[in-house]
Amino acid sequence: MSVLDLPVRSIVEHLDDLAAINRDPAAGGITREVFTKEYTQASDHVAESGIFLHTPQSTYPLIRVLIPVAADVYPEISAGKHRISIRFMALDDVNQRNAQAQAAIPFRLQLCSLRLSHDQG
Repeated sequence: MSVLDLPVRSIVEHLDDLAAINRDPAAGGITREVFTKEYTQASDHVAESGIFLHTPQSTYPLIRVLIPVAADVYPEISAGKHRISIRFMALDDVNQRNAQAQAAIPFRLQLCSLRLSHDQG
């Protein structure tokens, strides 16, 4: 089985230490497939009224949102092939449904891609 045969959820959950070993007679033994994360530079943004829409120039399977702790919000992220939507939800009473933040929320956005490399083991 190749790493490419694994479900995306499994790849993402184990990304930091993911390496699958295959026996490949044509390659003369064992080959190793390793995913590595490649990050773009984090960029500064402001979510006006708690919402941010972004159209990336390329497709990125991983998104990192960096929020100051003092903001007292958490991100609700919806992403597709052509657009990223981030809605910041206010951290309030855990016994009540949280509402979208109404303030301007400063944050940093980092887009990540995956690269598959093959090593001879």
